[in-house]
Amino acid sequence: MLNSRKSILMFCAIASLVLIPVIQTSLTTPPVQAQMFRFLFGSRRPPLPLGTRSGVCPMSPGLLDKDFTVMSDRPLFLWQGQASKVTVRDYKTKAIVWTKNLDATTQQIVYEPTQPLESGKLYQWQVIGEESSSSDRAHWSTVAIMTAAERDALSSKLKEMEGRQKSAEAIADEQATYLLNQNLWSDALQVLFAVKSPSSAFVQKRQEFVSGLCTQDLSLKQPPR
Repeated sequence: MLNSRKSILMFCAIASLVLIPVIQTSLTTPPVQAQMFRFLFGSRRPPLPLGTRSGVCPMSPGLLDKDFTVMSDRPLFLWQGQASKVTVRDYKTKAIVWTKNLDATTQQIVYEPTQPLESGKLYQWQVIGEESSSSDRAHWSTVAIMTAAERDALSSKLKEMEGRQKSAEAIADEQATYLLNQNLWSDALQVLFAVKSPSSAFVQKRQEFVSGLCTQDLSLKQPPR
């Protein structure tokens, strides 16, 4: 009988040593979805708030970035509201390099022409709605395309992340976090919106983030740059 009790006590002690770490892990380790978006959708916010003009709030490219610089030579144009047209022009000559009429439900589009935007060059762009005022139509945002050498250095780092055994969403989150650390907000957003067939949790978190970017009404202000 004594030996039997000793065996039971020894078994309980061993079981507790095995189970305690498991219980502690389950209490301290957040679920997979909670671990996603750890940086981008946390407390990180852009350096400057964005504004709305006549119901349209342009967000990308260049508006959130240091010196208006973006990595992609085919940037993502992203906005909130109902827009009717997006236009890109040369910064110096003001020559139009691309314009496209938009469906009212469209809120994003990637630069489409056969030739990408030129590396190391400045451009201006605007997205306007049907009800935009003349002042709003005179407002253009600036975007600078990164040099080829700078882009190549960043691209190699991003490709390393693609080779890891992770889901597309996890890779996008890692790449976006890296780009944010380089103050490349527009490119981080482009990575996140490029994810194919994203989960509902990913879409929700992404939408929560971008919906908080536009906080000012600039419709009555004079166009700056």
